[in-house]
Amino acid sequence: MRSPAFSVFLSLVVCGLLSSAPGLRAQTPPALPYVNFENNPIHALDLSPNRKLIAAAHTADQRVQLFDVSQSTPIRAGHVMTGVDPVAVRFKNDSELWVVNHISDSISVIDVQQRRVKMLLQTADEPFDVVFANGLAFV
Repeated sequence: MRSPAFSVFLSLVVCGLLSSAPGLRAQTPPALPYVNFENNPIHALDLSPNRKLIAAAHTADQRVQLFDVSQSTPIRAGHVMTGVDPVAVRFKNDSELWVVNHISDSISVIDVQQRRVKMLLQTADEPFDVVFANGLAFV
């Protein structure tokens, strides 16, 4: 029966021999282009309760975009800058939109009519979503 130390030693010797064998060396991978590591949206679109606006989380640009969908063709209706990596948008009502900012650890509460952040709520680490029930917000 071999001791554990001998097994470790034998493994290291075998690895050393394999790595020094011609043609078996690992090749260095080519340099890759820049990769953006933004988070995937969780709830990227939401329709307002009155069905007139769609809010879209624009994760890469740190903003929420609004579109008027009351006509047959959607029309841009503005945008609001939020925190870093907005991953979820939820209308609380027709005049208030909540945007979950994953990296900023916050929620931007947006006044829809004025197109501005009216309140910033700090959250625990890396929130992903928010839902409303019984007058409360659950993050």
